[in-house]
Amino acid sequence: PTGLGYCMTMRPEQFVRFDQIPHDVVLAFLAAEDADFYQHDGVSARSILRAFRANSDAGTIAQGGSTITQQLVKISLVGAERNFTRKLKEASLAVQLEQQLCADVPKKVCKDQILEQYLNTVYMGRGAYGMQAAAQTYFDKPASQIDWSEAAVLASLIRYPNGYDPIRFPKIAKERRLVVLKRMQEQHLVNEEQVRLIAVAPLPTQAFDRP
Repeated sequence: PTGLGYCMTMRPEQFVRFDQIPHDVVLAFLAAEDADFYQHDGVSARSILRAFRANSDAGTIAQGGSTITQQLVKISLVGAERNFTRKLKEASLAVQLEQQLCADVPKKVCKDQILEQYLNTVYMGRGAYGMQAAAQTYFDKPASQIDWSEAAVLASLIRYPNGYDPIRFPKIAKERRLVVLKRMQEQHLVNEEQVRLIAVAPLPTQAFDRP
């Protein structure tokens, strides 16, 4: 999958460089979606095991166990159909992508490249694809100005953008935000007091126009 990370079309005003996204915000997204991102090679055994247990308990595909690399592959090539064949293809392509991108550069460099593309293409509801569009839609500010509290809201949208919409479903959105905050606490990004403070912070109540 040569060039896989760049097969999505992105308007220049919506693209945000990796070094323009606050580091704390990047850590919040990693805590929510893929805590082992910089350690694995495209797939995470720990995430797969956690998803397998959840799916076994639910009797269906309740969790995907997808890494950020797998999610980027799904966005770009595979599609969102939920079945095991698609998951196997997604995992295989994710490993191939990382092998190609990381072949001749330090792992941190290629991982940053994958994460940058992911943060610029992932859907966050209300027609907002990527961090820049989502920051403008929900908070009327560029991605470079997003703080911890706002990052928790945006990170909580990834799994179910329409269902966790903070404007339409504030009660459900608060519950999902708390899940993300707990994961951030597990990664020692925030402490218990910060979790309590962010958990009661107001959610967005209106959507703003994007440039």
